[in-house]
Amino acid sequence: MRTIMKLVCVKAILFLMTTGVAAQTSNNNFAFGYFLTQDGSLGFVEVLRTQDPTTHVIETDLYYSFCGYPYLTNPCQQGTGVIPNSAFSGQVYSEMNRLDVLTLSVDTSTIAGFRNSLCFNQDFFGQNCGSSVPGPGGLFSLTWKRNKDGANIGSTNVSNYRSGKLIDSSSSLYSVFTASQAGTVFGLAAGNVGGAEMANSTYSQTLKEKFAARKNSH
Repeated sequence: MRTIMKLVCVKAILFLMTTGVAAQTSNNNFAFGYFLTQDGSLGFVEVLRTQDPTTHVIETDLYYSFCGYPYLTNPCQQGTGVIPNSAFSGQVYSEMNRLDVLTLSVDTSTIAGFRNSLCFNQDFFGQNCGSSVPGPGGLFSLTWKRNKDGANIGSTNVSNYRSGKLIDSSSSLYSVFTASQAGTVFGLAAGNVGGAEMANSTYSQTLKEKFAARKNSH
């Protein structure tokens, strides 16, 4: 289970660090956690709120799986898709010693286009399905609360020059924090086991060349 958690953390950090490349500004939030399903299998929930760095349009994506190690039910349920932005609320900040909270409240059975499925003959770790059919989906009511068990905060600053003159600069900041998870999935208790995390990333870029061109045109 620790290996799975490390892979998810790496995925989250890479996502947060790369979101917003070649853009003006973006702000993104992320939360995930594990829970035990009714039969004792390992369940997983991941929710991402991303902001398009150019248009600033916000999109929220949810992924869940009841097919974690060791899978005990055949079939098991899983799903992925876009959910309403209003279903995922709260904000994660980079400052230490804050007690940020993220909440998820959504019924995937009511969202057009959300892919709920029943997975048959999955592999031992629940990574791949032998076959699948549409599933019923259900209600998610979860809260992630940041705690002080661990944090990973990083930043980058990049400046590009041409003929000795600064033409653009960019900066990014990502913050990943341990958290507690509480609530229900499909009406079943889904307190975190083995850890939960919440994260934020921001990216900004200043285009000096554009500003200079605009200034010289007047």
